[in-house]
Order: sequence, then structure tokens, then C-alpha cells
Amino acid sequence: MRNLLLCFLILIFVDIQAQNTISGIVLSDKDHLPLESASVYISGTTKGTYTDSKGNFTLPDVATPCQLVVSHLAYNLQIKDLEKTGNERLILYLTEKDTRLSGVSVKGKGLRERNIKEFRETFLGNDRWG
Repeated sequence: MRNLLLCFLILIFVDIQAQNTISGIVLSDKDHLPLESASVYISGTTKGTYTDSKGNFTLPDVATPCQLVVSHLAYNLQIKDLEKTGNERLILYLTEKDTRLSGVSVKGKGLRERNIKEFRETFLGNDRWG
């Protein structure tokens, strides 16, 4: 019975030791400015947060090893493998997405007049009050 209790206490201690707090800052790779509202989460879990106005984040009670995923709308996704974390703050740099837009095409004449006529008939009606 004593050995069973000892094993149980050791397992609880190991589980508590595996829980870490991960904190850091997310910066732009181009100008090293902090990125606000970047999503920071642990892959495969529901643990996540957003960076504040200074790019800082904190994720409490994270079991390691894990994958830290950082994303932002205008930047490329970054995945960092975390084996074991200490008290050090992570510094993560995101690179801007290279978005290329296709050309713009302008269609022929008379389209505006046709749209106005259709609008008048549909929304204002054809009677004398329209």
C-alpha cells in the first residue's frame, strides 16, 4: 500500500512539473516592431491567446513537449517546437506575406445605365409614384 501511494505521489509530481508557463513577444521580421493581435496557441489543444498592443503574450499551464503556433493576418504562420521551457521569454519574428493581386478589368459601356434602370424598376416600381 505504501509503494502504491509513493508511486501515485511521484506521478502527480511529474505531471505538475510538466506544466509550464510560456511567455514571449511577437515582432515583425522586417522592422522589429511588436505585432498586436497575433494569435498564439498550442497545436492540437484549445490553449491560446492573442498578443497585446506591445506584442506580449502569456500561456499558463502548458504541457511540454508541444508545438507553439503563431499567426497573424498579414504575416506567414510560424510553428516552433518546444521541448522544455524555463523562465526565458521567447522572441518570435514573423515575416510578411507576399500577396500579389491579379489585374483589374473594366467592362463595357452602358452597364451603369442598365443597372440604374433595373434598380428603378425593382425598388421604385413602374407606376406614376415610382
